[in-house]
Amino acid sequence: MVTAADVSARGKDMPLVGDALGTIPAPGDGWPELAASRIFLGELTKEFAAIRTAVDAGGAISHCLSCGD
Repeated sequence: MVTAADVSARGKDMPLVGDALGTIPAPGDGWPELAASRIFLGELTKEFAAIRTAVDAGGAISHCLSCGD
């Protein structure tokens, strides 16, 4: 489920997720991408729930570093 979310493609314009090179500002500083980031994260509620369920069951979260393997 989480892999199928295609987070990299959907968040390609977001810092830390995609290709955006901007930095995330300190709390209280303005950030033009804030609204878009909140929408993006809001679209991932099922995926975050799946991650929490796996963690609660004793599972571990991993990220595919070399997905071609």
